[in-house]
Amino acid sequence: MAATPFITIKLDKVYKLKLGYGAMSEYEQVTGAKIMDFGSNAGNFQVTMDLLWIMLKQDNEELTLKEAMKLVDNSDNNIMDTIKIVSKVYAAAFFDKDAPVPTKEVEEVPNENPPLSVISAEN
Repeated sequence: MAATPFITIKLDKVYKLKLGYGAMSEYEQVTGAKIMDFGSNAGNFQVTMDLLWIMLKQDNEELTLKEAMKLVDNSDNNIMDTIKIVSKVYAAAFFDKDAPVPTKEVEEVPNENPPLSVISAEN
């Protein structure tokens, strides 16, 4: 397995983000939440901002959450861009790029109606 890659985000400048052990540990200490629960909470703005802040702090220990929020608010990224980047950093830390991402098994339910794309004029 290769080392966890850096993922970049452009705020006031380009930052290299990586979710290493230090950031994971600090995230759990600061938030009281388990890092492994992030995936199911990635759409939560505060959870995403907390993780982004912790990763940005790895290069600037003095950065406050409020300052990190201002960096995001003053950037060209919209909210979904930021969530996608943070989620990508999280995924890079836990999943080998060549391995399939684990998914919840879903029971197959037969579809009684064919998709519209396969209905012909003859039907």
